[in-house]
Amino acid sequence: MTIIMPETALPVRTEEAIGEIEDALAGALELVSTVGALHPGLSVSFAVEAGCLAADIRLTADTRHLLPVLARHFSSPGWCLPAPGIARAVSTMAGGKVSVTVTGPDPDPEATAAMRATVDAAAWLDPELRAAFDANRAAEVTGGRAA
Repeated sequence: MTIIMPETALPVRTEEAIGEIEDALAGALELVSTVGALHPGLSVSFAVEAGCLAADIRLTADTRHLLPVLARHFSSPGWCLPAPGIARAVSTMAGGKVSVTVTGPDPDPEATAAMRATVDAAAWLDPELRAAFDANRAAEVTGGRAA
């Protein structure tokens, strides 16, 4: 049996493309209203591409106490201090298809000490997350992002 395959991709139909884009925009508008309803001390921005999602959560001085809780909730192995007074936690989910970054003012020293203990424990518990965290911490030095 011989199968004949076209050498070029089939042309995209205008109506189908418009419908797919409208569906994507409708989903994005729903997300915009959800993000708009967040507490004033929280903000979230998203970068979406086919097959991956990056969420960037920002905290203010009023919500800085949430960083340890959010880091644990999103299974971050801990946080780094990329600049004086700034703390950042990074985690990945869904086999690396989703990355979550939480950035805000450095939480109080007791919370920082507790989370550093969590970082040490996480190094034994989840090597993949620890590797992502270490790569992002190293990338902070150069201003790039590894995950």
